[in-house]
Amino acid sequence: MRRTAPWLGFAVGAIAGYAAHRLASRLLGEPDPRTVIAAEHVGFYWRALTATWWGVLLAAFAWRFPGAEAPLRRAFWPVLVVAVVVVALCR
Repeated sequence: MRRTAPWLGFAVGAIAGYAAHRLASRLLGEPDPRTVIAAEHVGFYWRALTATWWGVLLAAFAWRFPGAEAPLRRAFWPVLVVAVVVVALCR
């Protein structure tokens, strides 16, 4: 059980972090990710980096507190569905 909790924490954190960052970027404005190479500010890489950071943070939390696996397991699919909807609407 202690082995799966960090992976679930990483998955939930990275997915939710990317969706939240994508929504904030859409609301606040940012260069189009398709033109990221030509843009002065590299928004796509920043979103991916912060999503990874949130994933690692939640993975460390889940590793330290293995009792968090059950809530993370329950949160995975709702977070994934909301993230897919957010990213699809922010295109």
